[in-house]
Amino acid sequence: MSAQDMHFEIENLKCGGCGKTVVKGLSALYGVTDVSVDHEMQMVSLNAEPAMRQAVLDKLQSMGFPQKGST
Repeated sequence: MSAQDMHFEIENLKCGGCGKTVVKGLSALYGVTDVSVDHEMQMVSLNAEPAMRQAVLDKLQSMGFPQKGST
């Protein structure tokens, strides 16, 4: 299976510092690449194996940026 682009709408993305925290945290996950944050849209985009989806969501939750609608 190959890596694919994923997009997550998240909560609590308030500033550039928040964005840096998200990028740093998700980039630390093995197999996650090309992490970017769109503050205006409150969206995180990345490239990863489909099997990593739940690990990414768990990491976002643990950092205080849950997926929109999940709380």
